Amino acid sequence: MEDLRVLFFLHMVEGSLMAYCSLSLLRLRIPLFRLLVIGVVSGLAVYLLRGLYAYTGIPFGSHTLVMILVMVLLYRYVARIEWGVGTVAALLGFILVQLSEACLLVPVTGLFKMSIDQILANVWLHILLGWLVELPVVVLALVCALTGFHLIDLKRELKELPSVEEERE
Repeated sequence: MEDLRVLFFLHMVEGSLMAYCSLSLLRLRIPLFRLLVIGVVSGLAVYLLRGLYAYTGIPFGSHTLVMILVMVLLYRYVARIEWGVGTVAALLGFILVQLSEACLLVPVTGLFKMSIDQILANVWLHILLGWLVELPVVVLALVCALTGFHLIDLKRELKELPSVEEERE
C-alpha cells in the first residue's frame, strides 16, 4: 500500500480539485463540505484501489476506470447531481487530470530520467510530482473561482432541451 502521507497530501487534495474544477466548468456549485467529502472519499478509494491492485497484480492505471464510476456515484449521492450530469462531470475531471499528466509528468520524468517505480518508491517525490501534475488543475480552479469562468451552463442547457412529451407532439 502507498504511504498514508500520499493519501492525505495528494489523493484527497486531487479528488477535491478534480471535483471543484469539473463542476465549475459545468457551472455547478456545491457546498464546501460536500466538496471535501467527495475529495476524502475519492482519495480513500484511490488509495485502497492502488493497494488492492498492488497485491493482486492488476495493471497500474486501470484504477482510473473504477474511479470514474466512484466519482459518478459521489456526484450523485454526495453532491446530489443527476446521473447524466454526474457522468459528464466525472469524465471531464479525469480528462483534465489525464491531460495534465500527459503534458507534465511524461516530460519531467524523461528530463530527469526517472521511472514511475522510482517516483512511487519515494513518498515525497511522489507527492511533489503529483502536485506538479496538478498545477494546471490548480490554476484552472483559481481561474474558475476568481472569474466565474465555465465552459457551459449545463443546468440552463438541460432546461432548454425539449422534453420527451414535447418531441412526441
